[in-house]
Amino acid sequence: MTDVATRSPDGTDAAATLLTGAELLGRRQLRRAAASTVLETAFAIGQWAALALVAEQVLTRSQSGVGIGLLALLLCGAAAAFARRSATRAAAGGREAIATGVRRRIVAAVLPTTRRGGDPEPAVAAHALLELADDVADYHGAVAPLRIAAPVSMVLIFAVTAIVHWPAAIVLAVSSALIPLNMRLAGMVAKDGVDRNLMATQRLTAMVLDSFRGLHTLKNLGAVRARGKSIEIASGQLAGTTMSVLRRVFLSGLIMDVVVTFSIAVNATYIGLTLLGYVTVPGIPRLTLFGGLFVLLLCPMYFAPMLALAAAFHDRERAASASRVLVDLLAEPERPGPTAATAGSAIAVRLDAVRYRAPGGGREILRIPLLRIREGEWTVVTGASGAGKTTLLSLVAGFRAPSSGTVEWSDSTALLGPPVIGGAAWIGQQTVILEGSVAENVRLGRADATDADVARAIEAAGLAEVVARLSAGVDTQVGEGGWGLSTGEARRVAIARALLSGARLWLLDEPTAHLDPQTEREVLRALKAATRESTVLVATHSAAVVEGADAVWSIESGTLHRLAEVAR
Repeated sequence: MTDVATRSPDGTDAAATLLTGAELLGRRQLRRAAASTVLETAFAIGQWAALALVAEQVLTRSQSGVGIGLLALLLCGAAAAFARRSATRAAAGGREAIATGVRRRIVAAVLPTTRRGGDPEPAVAAHALLELADDVADYHGAVAPLRIAAPVSMVLIFAVTAIVHWPAAIVLAVSSALIPLNMRLAGMVAKDGVDRNLMATQRLTAMVLDSFRGLHTLKNLGAVRARGKSIEIASGQLAGTTMSVLRRVFLSGLIMDVVVTFSIAVNATYIGLTLLGYVTVPGIPRLTLFGGLFVLLLCPMYFAPMLALAAAFHDRERAASASRVLVDLLAEPERPGPTAATAGSAIAVRLDAVRYRAPGGGREILRIPLLRIREGEWTVVTGASGAGKTTLLSLVAGFRAPSSGTVEWSDSTALLGPPVIGGAAWIGQQTVILEGSVAENVRLGRADATDADVARAIEAAGLAEVVARLSAGVDTQVGEGGWGLSTGEARRVAIARALLSGARLWLLDEPTAHLDPQTEREVLRALKAATRESTVLVATHSAAVVEGADAVWSIESGTLHRLAEVAR
């Protein structure tokens, strides 16, 4: 994942466009939050006015206005609390709408439902779903209402201050001019630290995910302790970058507090000396005790929206860094697809001078000088674990795009073109079984399939006897992951599902893995029957699968070699 900002065709920053556009997902709630925030400010002004009135009456020993002041203080305080609660709830609703919308886009981008030019790294996709979507949503949930409400609230407070005693308003105006510069400097200082923190987070996420996926291999190699040490180092680097970001946030916040404190101190000193009679300036209106107290109470309130926006500059840099990752994940260009339907006759596959490198310009994983898979042929690919067999299948399926070379499908009539995601049936080592009935799981292959279609697919997959033994037949409920079915039975559900899809190209990734010999023979028999008129590419370690193949290839040192071709 590069750190270069992606540019859209009109020259604008695509990451900034994505970040700005995300706000539209929760705009209505965020505007409602802004309106409630302005109302809270108005009621708070009334609350402080009432408090200043009560304080003046008590200090001057005049009790005539205390009751009215206390009643106004209570009513304005309750109204301000209600407005604050409304603003919080509306901002939370807007934030949730944005997070949900961004996550839906991420899921749509990482799932193989459209033609994409590459396969996203699982660690990057997981990090985007779990954290980056929240970074974008948190920024908008905090900043969007403030961006609307802060100027209005500050103008309102400034106007009231000017009406009560305009020299105090001049001090506020002078102090306000210094804060935007500090906000910009704070954002610039934070950017580098946030970017490094994001990179450290992605590095640790990828390392942990890869460790879980390859735990058995690490144990066999005796490398568990070494990997644990690497994870510990990566975790330390993440902690270091996090502390660096916090130090920068603290420093910029300290500078901001100094500016605000200085402004309040100047006003407090001026008001105190004026009330004591030590400062008398011709042309300046007389300052009452009520006016002095009221202005002093409004000073911190005047700077509160600006301080909140300054703090949000750090949120913005985190959201901007997240957007730079998301724009690479979401803005995948579509590749041209086949010009004809993939159903009907069996599909032939040709890979010519294909090379595949790890995403981000990493090491070369696979080299395929030439691979031809004829229509209706069973082709087997063998090789050590991690040699690249699954990568080869994903290239043929279209889940990944080759770094160089071409992958093409064709049938007996014409060249169809590059692979179509969803045009091939895929059966992997882990069969996907969702909670529901057997029929519902089979129907995942084609949502509009009739009961008769499902029954024919179950019969062709050799699943009819199993279904007949179940308490409710095809309506028997099974648990997520295949609970209620054996591994072999779940595998045959996957075969029935693939049959129902009508695909004429089958890609099988270790279809008999973790099966005992008897179950393996039954599953192979079902596969052979189901794929009688289809093209099949199998990645396997099983000798039984190799024996029944028309052609056998092997991946050694990242290069595909032909081992055997059986005369047909």
